[in-house]
Amino acid sequence: MADVLVDLAKLLTTTTTLIFSDCSPVVSQEKLDGSMLIKQRATAMRHHVAYHARKRRYWVNGALLMMFIYMFFIWVATRNISTIANASSEVDGTFEFVEENEALEDNMALQVPKTSRCAINFFGLPRSFESMVLPSMTRNVFRRNARFGCDYFIHYYHREEESSGRAGQGGTINPDEVLLMKQRILNAAKNAKSTPNRHPAVIFVKDTEEEFWEKRGKLVEKYRTTTASDGNYLYYPWKAKTYHYPESLDNIVKQWHSIQSVWEAMEEYTRLTGQPKYDRVAMMRLDVLYALPVDIFKTDKGSVDRQNKYAVSPGFAKYPVNDRLFYGPYDAVKIWATERFSRLDDHVHNYEPGWGMHSERFLESAIFTAIEKTGIPMTENPDICVMRVRADQSVWMNDCITMAGTTRGMKRIARQKLIEKILGRPCVKSKLRYAVYQLHCPTGSIDQ
Repeated sequence: MADVLVDLAKLLTTTTTLIFSDCSPVVSQEKLDGSMLIKQRATAMRHHVAYHARKRRYWVNGALLMMFIYMFFIWVATRNISTIANASSEVDGTFEFVEENEALEDNMALQVPKTSRCAINFFGLPRSFESMVLPSMTRNVFRRNARFGCDYFIHYYHREEESSGRAGQGGTINPDEVLLMKQRILNAAKNAKSTPNRHPAVIFVKDTEEEFWEKRGKLVEKYRTTTASDGNYLYYPWKAKTYHYPESLDNIVKQWHSIQSVWEAMEEYTRLTGQPKYDRVAMMRLDVLYALPVDIFKTDKGSVDRQNKYAVSPGFAKYPVNDRLFYGPYDAVKIWATERFSRLDDHVHNYEPGWGMHSERFLESAIFTAIEKTGIPMTENPDICVMRVRADQSVWMNDCITMAGTTRGMKRIARQKLIEKILGRPCVKSKLRYAVYQLHCPTGSIDQ
């Protein structure tokens, strides 16, 4: 039996030396007894199996990596082809998309009770108003809502120059251009197929720069200078890297003042005329291009708030909510428009330090929460797209496509062609800063 074991060991030694030459050195048979030799062969076999298992893993991982790289290049090529198509042969799809939405809203509007009283309020600084903003308002706000018979109230700042800064390159402003709204609104009401109000009220109120500082100067100084116990600013949102001190804080106060002022103008009108309060109210900016229709009774594609139940905000640029437009029942919009100053102190003392008057964070924490506590449900309209307009007749075309929310369908339409169609003239695209593109569309007035 011992002789058989010795012969078997010799055979194993010869075979495994040839097979496992890349593994650990083989110990000579003469130096080992049969038992030790078998243990060595078993160890060598395990090394061999592990070696080939590693090779298989390398091959599998390599194949997966190559497949991923291949799919990535296919994805990039597809996006480039789509971009080229949007810029040329498929441009018509942009307008089919917009016109389809407009036709749908025509049918939806018939579902809204004509007994509803509504107001559309505008606020802010009328940058590039006649050449950039008014054409889009006429098409996508005045005409879209004329059938509801809404009254209009406008508060604006009578300011003729803006320096460069966070709001863009700056430029000349003609604030009196905002007065052109009245005739456009009346024309839209006159041309509506049916409306409960052929002669809507159009009321303007304004503040000069001096009047604003007279009314809010002490409050702005408080917000600028007050510090917390750690020595950092209490009101100024110093953690917001895109904010500039004190310009950003000043502009927030100006916006809040304009919002509250236009609300008060609306309330004064109802008091003087002896009319009941409005059922539904919308709050909109004076310095944005309305790229898609805004129907103030719409909650979603194909859905109309016939019961006047929902408060609505846009579904794009949510940081963490969108602060550029709002509409809904009177009681909800009243909180949005009039309770910012009164709720601010409680907010800055209880919210995370460093964010203070950050516009969207304050809105979510203090204002939206207060609205929800009234029992009024809130929702987002994913089909709204407004793009900020600057004083140099440019528009920020990335506004509706952000990491924090994108307007539905906006990625597949040619935005430049859409804007050029609304304005009736060509624009030049340029890069403003990282990932932000603008269209510069200089011109005189346009007859809409």
